[in-house]
Amino acid sequence: MALQRLALLSLALAAACARNPRPAAPPYTIVDDPALTQAVAETRERFLAMVDYDRFDVCVLLPDPASGGRVWRRGSFGGDALAYPASCVKLPYLVAAMHFAREHGLPADWLDEHVRPMIVVSSNESTGSVVDAITGAPNLASAEIDSREFRRWLHARRYTERFLAQHGLRGAQTIFNKTYPSNSGESPQGAEELARVNFGRNMMCPDLSAALMLAIRHGGLEAWAQPYMRSLLRRPRWDSGAFLANGLPPGTINENKPGAAYDTVEDIAWLLFPDGGEMVIAVYTNGLGKNGRLGTFTSLLIERLGLDANFPPRARVSPGNPGFATHGEWTPGPDAPDRFGPLPRTARGGRGEATATWDLAVPEDGVYEVCVWFPRGESHATDAPFFVESAEGRTGPIEINQRVRGARWVRLGDFRFGAGGGRVTLTNDVSAESSVVADTVEARRWPDPRP
Repeated sequence: MALQRLALLSLALAAACARNPRPAAPPYTIVDDPALTQAVAETRERFLAMVDYDRFDVCVLLPDPASGGRVWRRGSFGGDALAYPASCVKLPYLVAAMHFAREHGLPADWLDEHVRPMIVVSSNESTGSVVDAITGAPNLASAEIDSREFRRWLHARRYTERFLAQHGLRGAQTIFNKTYPSNSGESPQGAEELARVNFGRNMMCPDLSAALMLAIRHGGLEAWAQPYMRSLLRRPRWDSGAFLANGLPPGTINENKPGAAYDTVEDIAWLLFPDGGEMVIAVYTNGLGKNGRLGTFTSLLIERLGLDANFPPRARVSPGNPGFATHGEWTPGPDAPDRFGPLPRTARGGRGEATATWDLAVPEDGVYEVCVWFPRGESHATDAPFFVESAEGRTGPIEINQRVRGARWVRLGDFRFGAGGGRVTLTNDVSAESSVVADTVEARRWPDPRP
């Protein structure tokens, strides 16, 4: 009888292990890299001189080229600093939903009705539905903190935290609250309010956020559901939610989950560059309203690390460089920290009698993405008129708001240039009460074949 009970116990244990196998080690290792950390810190300092953030915590992961993808180098600044993640918390909820699906024998898209809008359009209501579904713990209208009912409810709500902890990805993070307004109300009420008041808001940090994105992309978590998860995370570089990818070279692939609320703006991204290089990056800042400038940090870091050495060719012209010329009345400046070139030129509004031209002299035939950079300024024109001369003729005016869109690359469009060709012109045909600024123009060739 004892042997029979032991056999039954062994079978039960085997069945439990089959349902919940011990988490496998990820197929890679993350190691701290002092040189990368130094580069991240230097780039962060340069970036903060351009923008008016005072909090910028960041983690960057790069594959070690000698390891065949088995080792990823980490550089971070404030990597373990906890911050309110806003909608970035939906990334761990996405992976937890895939874990729930595997545990229950469901397909990856089992909850697509809510998971897709949670990630793609960052729906708070859908996020609430996902949290309810994977935890089995919808809100309680009333609860007492010492009650058994509340303790059971809170334990269930911490499903995502327990899953992440199994893989060494929880740390001191808090990941169990909904984002509001949600499916259970405009703001936390009942048990949800009690939990938030006593156990805190959601909190995440860059190091573990970057590690989570790496796990999604490279099979460290729920690899079977990777195609579904990646399809939801992919955004074009210039999408309003692709914070860290704005301004990156054409051909770059971006998969990310952004967040923005209160004073915060955050992003967690995996980037695939035109030459096949990869980067995982997570940032937590207090730069709400300046979301598009996060891509400036990524661009600066790429150049600081020399990661662009094998990117498709480009042409870049600034004031003082060969190829730049002005006609009419222009004054030097502003000598602003968010300029790109040595010193921009400024012209008061008029009737187009003042022009600045950038002769790009692109290195080879092809289709190029043309971008402009300029410093911000309250007196700058909201409709600065740019013109592009390409193999197809003259395009313009392309009106750019120089009052609010500075300190980043701003896209004019894609144009076909012959080798040695390409010209961009800016005129002062704007209100006399404003001014136009000529700083830097860059043309970056699309890779072949173009995606």
